[in-house]
Amino acid sequence: MSYIKNIFNKKSIFWIACAVILWMALMVILIVSVNKGNSSFSYKFKSTDDLKDVPVEVSIIVSQSWEDKMDDRNVMGAEYDGTVINKTGKEINDWRLTVTLPAADGYIDSSWNGTYDLGGNILNFVPDRYVYTIEKDSTRTFGFILKSEYIYETFEYEISGKYVTYKEEYPVYWILIVLSIVYFVVFVMFAAMQIKLEIRRRNDDEIIRQTMMMFVNSIDARDEYTKGHSVRVAEYAQLIAGEMGFDQEEVRKIGYIALLHDCGKIVIQDSLLKKPGKLTPDERHEIQQHTVIGGKMLEGFTSLKGAREGALYHHEFYNGEGYPEGLNGKDIPLTARIICVADSFDAMNSDRCYRKHLGKQRLIEELVNNRGIQFDPDIADCMIRLIDSGKIHVSD
Repeated sequence: MSYIKNIFNKKSIFWIACAVILWMALMVILIVSVNKGNSSFSYKFKSTDDLKDVPVEVSIIVSQSWEDKMDDRNVMGAEYDGTVINKTGKEINDWRLTVTLPAADGYIDSSWNGTYDLGGNILNFVPDRYVYTIEKDSTRTFGFILKSEYIYETFEYEISGKYVTYKEEYPVYWILIVLSIVYFVVFVMFAAMQIKLEIRRRNDDEIIRQTMMMFVNSIDARDEYTKGHSVRVAEYAQLIAGEMGFDQEEVRKIGYIALLHDCGKIVIQDSLLKKPGKLTPDERHEIQQHTVIGGKMLEGFTSLKGAREGALYHHEFYNGEGYPEGLNGKDIPLTARIICVADSFDAMNSDRCYRKHLGKQRLIEELVNNRGIQFDPDIADCMIRLIDSGKIHVSD
């Protein structure tokens, strides 16, 4: 899952979104085209007309006839066989046929391939399910036996129905298919490339982290009381940054910056770092120079933006009474304000040569009491939330 989060950055998500929008637009065009193609039709003509130009042709012929006697009168019985010819070049379905007979003196005796309703001289025909659809350039048959006074040979027809259009008939459909394949191939190639780059980035990060760890451990190891201090400060700074809504890349960078915050102590004498008693003003000034020294050491470290500021300004106070430059409030870089809280917390939560660690209640009191004095109030509140939630452990 972490790979996926890193692969799909804002830029890649933008291009993926553009591709999806284009694909959806083409899909809408296809749907509209298909719906438009599924239009209705209606043709009206007579059996005596020239049917050459009629797209859906209907013909009814008498295949056989006979004479019947009914109620002391003679009636003519006839078998009428009908044919519907689809000449439209498209499939049609849901068709209906209305036949106007020459007279209104008959009745339907029997029928096939559909249902018939005769009202006066109007015969309405609805095809059965198996003749409901007529493929292009195909025919369907129907028929009925009609008993009437005369044999009918001329009719008027009105046939209606719907054209059926399939999506495969439209070029945009095949464009969509091709684009889908291209999108899939490009996406797989992109994802594979990004995963490869992410693995390489993680390997590079690990090399950088291990190199930094060797350096900071060499500083922290000079004093048994500060052993692991830089690593813990980095962890606290990352937790604070995450709580404040920093993205994953920003959290990663602030961890590296915090690791190096005390790099200037490399030149400070061990006797001063380990002195258990109170420092003289000159000694305090010398130790305070580790921020300036660290800032100079990291001036050329341009690949990690903010590293110099983290080392130089992490002892500035929010009220302007810190060192080395006496910056105050928002003039202090945000990264340095975060490291200030993380650094102070670790100092209060650890045993030092000159005192034991503070308890949880006392530690929170110090954070609260120094809001707006030493600490950025928002960052102090963030640290308190992390402590209360158990995300940051406080020594007993």
